[in-house]
Amino acid sequence: SGTLTLTTSNRGIPGNMTIDSTCSLVLNGSSGDLYIGGNWNNSGTFTPSGRAVFFNGAANQTITNASGETFNYLINNKSAGNLILANNVTVNATAGSPLQLLNASAIDLNGQTLTLSNNGGNLQVTGGTRSITSSVAGGILSITGTKTVTSTSSGTLTIGANVTTSLTNGMDFGSSLTT
Repeated sequence: SGTLTLTTSNRGIPGNMTIDSTCSLVLNGSSGDLYIGGNWNNSGTFTPSGRAVFFNGAANQTITNASGETFNYLINNKSAGNLILANNVTVNATAGSPLQLLNASAIDLNGQTLTLSNNGGNLQVTGGTRSITSSVAGGILSITGTKTVTSTSSGTLTIGANVTTSLTNGMDFGSSLTT
C-alpha cells in the first residue's frame, strides 16, 4: 500500500501493471512517460501528471478500471494484437496528440466508451490504416472537446461498424483521412 511517484526518467514494464485498491501511482509532472507491455489493471489511484502511457506489447492488452480510467496521453504503439477496453476510458490532454495510433494494432472499444475530452489536441494516426473498432456492439467514440485527426507517414483512420461516434463538440476528421 502507499504511493509510488515515478522519477523524471521514462519507465518500462514488460508485463502487467496492477495498481491495487490501497495504492497510488503518480507519474512525474515534468518528464517521464510509462511504457506497458502487458495489461493495465487499476483499482487504486492513477495520476498521469500530463505524461503519456504507451501500450507496446505484441499481443492483446486490456485496460481495466471498474471506475473508468483517465489518461492525459494514450499511445497505442503495438506491433500486434489489439488494445482492448474492459471499461470506459477518457483521454483529456489539450495539446499535442493526446490519442496516438502508431502501429499495426487497433483499439477495440469492446462495447465501452472512449472519450476525447477538453478542447485542443489531435488524434494522430501514423504509417497506414489505423482503426478504432468494437468487437461488441455498443462501442462509443465520444468527442466532448474539439479535436483534429492528423496524419504522419500516410496514416489514415477507420472507425468500425460497431462504433457510434458521438460529437458534443467539433471534430475535424481531416481531408480523406477518416472512414
